[in-house]
Amino acid sequence: MKVAVICSGSSKTGLGHLFRARSFVNYAKKKSEVKVFAMVEKGLETIFHDHAKITTILYNEETLAKKVHAFRPDVLVFDLLYLTKSTFKELKQIGCLLVSISPIFDRMEGVDMLFVRSKYFTPIDGVDIYGGLEYTIVNQYSQKISTSTFKRNLKKKHMPVAISMGGTDAPNKTLKVIKKLSTFPHSLTLWVALGEGYAHSYTEIVESIKKSYQHEIILAKASKSTWDIMGNAVLTILAGGLTTIESVIAGIPSINVFEKEEHIKLMPKELIDQDVTMNTSLLSDDSLDYILEKVNHYYFNREELLAKRYKMEGLIDKKGPERVFNVIKTRLSG
Repeated sequence: MKVAVICSGSSKTGLGHLFRARSFVNYAKKKSEVKVFAMVEKGLETIFHDHAKITTILYNEETLAKKVHAFRPDVLVFDLLYLTKSTFKELKQIGCLLVSISPIFDRMEGVDMLFVRSKYFTPIDGVDIYGGLEYTIVNQYSQKISTSTFKRNLKKKHMPVAISMGGTDAPNKTLKVIKKLSTFPHSLTLWVALGEGYAHSYTEIVESIKKSYQHEIILAKASKSTWDIMGNAVLTILAGGLTTIESVIAGIPSINVFEKEEHIKLMPKELIDQDVTMNTSLLSDDSLDYILEKVNHYYFNREELLAKRYKMEGLIDKKGPERVFNVIKTRLSG
């Protein structure tokens, strides 16, 4: 079986599609012949460094269809937001199975199969949809934090809180959240994971909390080590998306503040039903106030965070790529 994977990411659209595609490729290449076509902006090429031999880096979609045609795949897996109508039409002419593992894709009505991370989805005529937490594909570097570590962190005087606003954080939500937390009157340790595409000033972050002598802050620009950093926390503040899913795998409750309405809609309802994530709205003064209120509540009621952690057990594993691949393989063989 020959599998072509088309993915895209940038400072504007984020890096989640690239990370998810990379995790799928990690499994698929063990079972089939795989070729990756990654459309990225300059500076993001290293995300597929481990797959350099099977990856074609593109900076636009001008030659995409031609290069994919030359590979002659049996399956074409999409993980991106946008593709022009003309390019998608050219790709359909290959005559292979078309699959999307992206929760948002402007051509998803034209694919044969769609995988989403919630069983609560809207049907699409002519598209076979597989939905549920079991089909969730996360960053390969996500990891579970031991219960003993979590309990030890709960006891710390400086309550450890992690902040991660995605791979790029174009609107700099990180700075806005830290500024708000700097007003918190009790001691916090802020573990801040800045993504590979974060291009804002680190100095501005440090200055924003400098006057708050009771707080400590650790800044790190990380990808592979993200959960080595955030695993020191008992509460995460996130922007939704893949990192929120990874926080469930880690076993750390999260508060989510969103950049766009579609990001709110993409939050799996299962996680809300299980009360393991807390969602505010789009970034605003009100949502920042909500974050501060929650941090204050859990500062004095830390046992509630441990209760949420226990609810996360077994909700999501890291076998999503395997399940997705096997469903695709069964469809082809059938």
